Amino acid sequence: MAITFEEFRTAFQRNITTPQGHDYARLVHRWSPNEEGKPLLVVEPLLEKDVSWAIRYANLNNVEVAVVAGGHSFMGASSSNGGMQIDLRCVKQVYVENERFGADGILSVQGGASIGFFGWLLGGGAGWAMGKYGYAVDSALSARVALASGEVVTASLDENPNLFWALRGAGYNFGVVTSLKLRVEACPHRIFFALLAYQTSEFEALIAASAEYAKTQGGEDSLGIIYGTQDAFGGPGESMLLILYYHGHDEAEARRRFKPVMDIPHMPLRCGMEWLTAACDLVESTIPYTRRYADSTAMADMSFDALKPALRKCAPGTDKAEDEDEAIRLCKDIISEIHGKQEQILGLRDHRWGSVYPNGALLPGTEASYVFGDRYPRLQEVKAKYDPGNFFHKKHPIEPLKR
Repeated sequence: MAITFEEFRTAFQRNITTPQGHDYARLVHRWSPNEEGKPLLVVEPLLEKDVSWAIRYANLNNVEVAVVAGGHSFMGASSSNGGMQIDLRCVKQVYVENERFGADGILSVQGGASIGFFGWLLGGGAGWAMGKYGYAVDSALSARVALASGEVVTASLDENPNLFWALRGAGYNFGVVTSLKLRVEACPHRIFFALLAYQTSEFEALIAASAEYAKTQGGEDSLGIIYGTQDAFGGPGESMLLILYYHGHDEAEARRRFKPVMDIPHMPLRCGMEWLTAACDLVESTIPYTRRYADSTAMADMSFDALKPALRKCAPGTDKAEDEDEAIRLCKDIISEIHGKQEQILGLRDHRWGSVYPNGALLPGTEASYVFGDRYPRLQEVKAKYDPGNFFHKKHPIEPLKR
């Protein structure tokens, strides 16, 4: 039996915003335009029962649901056109159970804490310190999940263990995760973090130096490169943004490890010792408001010769991509170019390194079976039990196993 909107509004008792509401523009705004939608309703729960009511109303009335943790999904999974957005950003309590200040402990965190923390973790949780601590999802101990029926259950190794297994990597396919408990380790010291911008004349040297760095990379340090079709000042042009992280308290040692890339002329945007929380907070102003797409297939290696043809297409091409379909076609063409060159240069039959990173997302149209590989059949079984109607389908949708 369907729930009327009046019944839902009475039971929900929290903020419900329509397109006419004064907060609507803020609530639907995302980090890039291709991630935004135009929902008919945005609901802001504060309690689990609010999430449950929102799901029940949407499911019984055939309303699509998108879940907003931080609004940072490259695929637009946190947005809806014509449906409902369950916005968890008001639900953000965080507390630690430990013996003393600065000791390891158990972290309890709600769904809207930080920028997209839940989406990041449920898709794997790769981070700057994963060489030392592994993926964030490996630290999960339990989760509270609101299912498509509206029922809220606990998932852990002891309760609903198959659901708990599926949540850790494909968590956005089975329900709304309202809270998590994780095992955490203390970081009582500052770490080294840097954001460095490089102009086009330094691209080839930067890629070569990054490959040189990788030969001696340790578990405590990591490096990431972001290519953008803006210069270091946000104007027209191209640039590469280098992200450096060292999980140690010795700045001289950090600079020694990153010397190959730091010796190349660059403009420092941030560089020095910071508290870990600051290093994890790449604010919205760091990334320009432009279309963003991703292919998170792990590559076996990378060379500038493989990137060069793709970069030539990138610079003029992205400015001309005036609609979504054209932009996606351009991205697929660029990625195909990189894959082809990589196989040719390295003599590889398969450009993949045997894995795909779910959180990083893939271009629209990519099948979930590609993302999850040989785990996909088991995920289909879990889907059939907990979401047989495929209510949650916004990102890498898993088809429930047919009985």
